Amino acid sequence: MFELKLFNNKTLYIAGSHTARDWYDDVTKVPFWVDLKNAERYKQAKRIIDLNPGKVKNVVGHSLGSSVALELLKNYDDIKNSRVY
Repeated sequence: MFELKLFNNKTLYIAGSHTARDWYDDVTKVPFWVDLKNAERYKQAKRIIDLNPGKVKNVVGHSLGSSVALELLKNYDDIKNSRVY
C-alpha cells in the first residue's frame, strides 16, 4: 500500500492515515486546522512537489490526505485541481 504516489508526473495521490504519527496528526491538527504544514504527511507531499517543481498540477486525497491536498492547493500556485474524499 502506498501513502503518496506521483502519477504521470502531474497528479499526486495522498492516502489517508496509516501510521501512528498520521493518527496523531489527524486528531491534533486537522479538526482545528492548527498548522497542517507540521503534519508528517504534508511534509512528505511537499518533498515530492519540491523534487518535481512545476510538474504537480492535481492532488487527490482521502481522509488525512484530503486535508493535506486542500492545504497544498492553498499553498502552491502550480496546483490547479484537487479531488478529496
